[in-house]
Amino acid sequence: MSHDHSHARDHDEGPPSEYEIMSRAMQELLVEKGVVRREDVRQGIDWLVSRSPGDGARLVARAWVDPEFKARLLADARAAAIELGLEGGRRRRD
Repeated sequence: MSHDHSHARDHDEGPPSEYEIMSRAMQELLVEKGVVRREDVRQGIDWLVSRSPGDGARLVARAWVDPEFKARLLADARAAAIELGLEGGRRRRD
């Protein structure tokens, strides 16, 4: 298996946990089997680490003061996030 170290841990953090090892193995297997592309995994990780608690706080604060926005948020959180200028993430494949 080839290894992608673009999101490798710093050596100061100690050895990877059992869950990190299993996650990496699952990622490698899915890439190897063609279920997901390595670039898609990388983009997903980059998207996740770019999120902050402030993003969610903005959504909640707006919902508190704007009942119409709250209704839109409950109906379609992705669209509501985009409305506030937050990237809504990827749509799930059902």
